[in-house]
Amino acid sequence: MLDGLDLPQLDAYQAWLAAEREEVLQLRLSVLERITLHPETSDRDAVKWLRQWQSADPSSEQAAGMLVRTLKRLGRGDEAAGVMSNYQRIARDTGLSPVDDLSEVGPPPSATETATTVHSLLKRQSIGFCQSADGVRIAYATVGTGPPLVKAANWLNHLELDWQSHIWSKTFQALSDGRTFIRYDERGNGLSDWEVDDISFEAFVRDLETVVDALRLERFPLLGMSQGCAVSIAYAVRHPERVSALY
Repeated sequence: MLDGLDLPQLDAYQAWLAAEREEVLQLRLSVLERITLHPETSDRDAVKWLRQWQSADPSSEQAAGMLVRTLKRLGRGDEAAGVMSNYQRIARDTGLSPVDDLSEVGPPPSATETATTVHSLLKRQSIGFCQSADGVRIAYATVGTGPPLVKAANWLNHLELDWQSHIWSKTFQALSDGRTFIRYDERGNGLSDWEVDDISFEAFVRDLETVVDALRLERFPLLGMSQGCAVSIAYAVRHPERVSALY
């Protein structure tokens, strides 16, 4: 981050630069952790990411422990022993308490549980397509069982990739609990048609109408976030008999 740029006589710049580099490092560590914990990451691929994670954060007990266990599962016991020995040396040099058996160390239960839950919901998600009055193909998705809850689209949605987002994944997990959670990608992004002539507020409202009609929903609560707030309000004004609640 900003490698080679330095203003050694300006303390304020030095403090800002250190904070920026630390933020980038934490972001990188978070990305490496998420890739490693992803249910579709094989042990062979995980070794590569775990080595990068441990290289970026040598004192991480979690990264070292996961690398040791993964190497053992692959039958690479000598490498696992080397990782354990190297970590214990680093721990002693940095004043940490060395762990006798790194194979006992694992990821936080919440991280594993979240990754597994998201993957399960993504596999159960059903994606369909409908066509608006002006011929634009709109992608929609349903997940869960129970009474419907419709979320109005907002800009830059993606029915599949949103499940991997720090912003959306936990929210979607909660909203699909005990309900049939319904989303759709707005025209111009996600799995819906990108090349469209009309990107207007009226078109966005019509797309919501199209999805609701395609799913034959008679009455349902409607959730609006960001740009979806205005779309939800407009739909509720035009179809009050169909909207049981507006969030």
